[in-house]
Amino acid sequence: MKYQFTVSAEGIKRTLADTFTSDITFLTELCQNAQRAGASQVSIDYLESERILIITDNGVGFSETGWESFFTVGQSGWGKEVIQTQNPFGIGCAACLYSASEICIRSGEYQVHFFTEALLGGDDVEREKLDDEITGSIIMLKLKAEINIDQILHSVKSTFEAFSIPIILNNEIISRPLALDSDRNFIETELGHLTLVKPDLNDSVSRSSIRGFNVGYILQGFKLKDSASIPNAWIHLRPEKYRARVPDRDCLVGDVSSIQKRAKEILKEVYRQQLEDKHKQVGLDEFSKHHWFEANAFAPELIEKAPAPSFLFFTPGTIPFEGYDDKFSNGEVYNGNSIELYTPKDFLDRYVFELNSECVFDEYDADSFIFGNYAHLLSDLYLDPRDIPFNHWLQDKLVKWNNNDEIGSTLLPKGDVREFTVSTAGFFNKQVVLCDSYELTVDGLTNKNGEPVNLGSVTSETVAISFASAIYIPSKCTSIESVCRQTVNVNKGHWEFEVDEEYLSQIVKELWSVTHIKRGGSISDLLLNIISEHDAEIKVLANELENKEYHITFTPDASMEITEIFH
Repeated sequence: MKYQFTVSAEGIKRTLADTFTSDITFLTELCQNAQRAGASQVSIDYLESERILIITDNGVGFSETGWESFFTVGQSGWGKEVIQTQNPFGIGCAACLYSASEICIRSGEYQVHFFTEALLGGDDVEREKLDDEITGSIIMLKLKAEINIDQILHSVKSTFEAFSIPIILNNEIISRPLALDSDRNFIETELGHLTLVKPDLNDSVSRSSIRGFNVGYILQGFKLKDSASIPNAWIHLRPEKYRARVPDRDCLVGDVSSIQKRAKEILKEVYRQQLEDKHKQVGLDEFSKHHWFEANAFAPELIEKAPAPSFLFFTPGTIPFEGYDDKFSNGEVYNGNSIELYTPKDFLDRYVFELNSECVFDEYDADSFIFGNYAHLLSDLYLDPRDIPFNHWLQDKLVKWNNNDEIGSTLLPKGDVREFTVSTAGFFNKQVVLCDSYELTVDGLTNKNGEPVNLGSVTSETVAISFASAIYIPSKCTSIESVCRQTVNVNKGHWEFEVDEEYLSQIVKELWSVTHIKRGGSISDLLLNIISEHDAEIKVLANELENKEYHITFTPDASMEITEIFH
């Protein structure tokens, strides 16, 4: 017994409707057929009261073989050139049959008029001669009830925005901003014609300004589902080289990942060429000020020897603490208006701290804050190493925090030094050291090459820090909020990173009160502050308390005995 591959016509008729995944496929097929027939435009009109959609074109109309091909799935009546360049499949009629209940086609000197259910059931369609010959074609579809015409009409504008000939919807010309005959600039590539969504180079003074490699794909005038959701560029793929999956023709067939990979490489080359052209046009200094981040991403060799713009640098707003990332600001270095340029001469005796190292802290390891404290006290600059080319001269000036045993640190309190422990809110037997000033030294720092960097010691009279499980508060310190956040978890919950402001306020207030008294502050003022916190209750008891006097006695364990004094 021998077998041959055959196709069941009845089976195809029965299942073909389920292969279409888009309600608008019949419309794109008809418009594409019109374009292949040499039409210079297509009109789409909808008669709402009758649910009739009329597609009119001014092409050459149906040829003798075209009539037959229209009613045959998989057979194309187009010429050799169209077949070679567009790979027509012959599904125009099929798409219409499952979208409409009744169809009328007029072209040249003929017309056909039939009910789709009857045709699918095996009835013949008779071609009739028109009284007057028409130019092009007119196709009228009485749409089935399940076809969502409102959705189709709404999607026409986006569906045809890259189509090769004008589309007129209910007497309104549809905008085609991505069409090859639009006023966009297209670059010819091996994949096809590429156009950038944003054709001009914008100022690139932050990492967020770097354009991406998201590519959208267009084949024979229609956008494909293989496109990125928000493309940075569109490519009209070469129709003679690439094919779309039938019947909807909305996604590529073949090695799609290789196409996407090559498209990204081409887009990077386009970006690079733009940057090279701009570099030659404006010179290195102006180029560095306005196009740094894109150059670093796409053409880093252009800025390897460039001066460093001020927007690269950051200054720490406070000493570090958990959730500290948003406390970094480059406002003190770059105010958004004037961009300064730094050259190697500006860094002969100066270093830059690596931002990545400083931003990662272990909340259970107090030593991990040493580097951040040290850098803040030096009032120096931070830089993210990702923002400069690998061979840029600033790389040699980057100080790294290695967090290993080779790092050594010492803190020496100076002047009037007082030590005590507290168990106020947030603390339990926490050591506090009051001093006039302290000197912090960190050894074992290196640059990116592992070479030692000695920045010396730094002295502070104003900033409270945590060091070796103790809190150091110098005499001219005016705020301890940051050091409290450095030593106490003040989030509302373990997995809730919102700060409990009321709890933080209590921690700061209690520790600050104790510090104030230890430095010779008035205990009477402290007691008055404590009593004033209950001002509302005291006012209620005003009559009972009038002219009353009380004596407070403190015991060695800080408990109180209160007795009323009678006269």
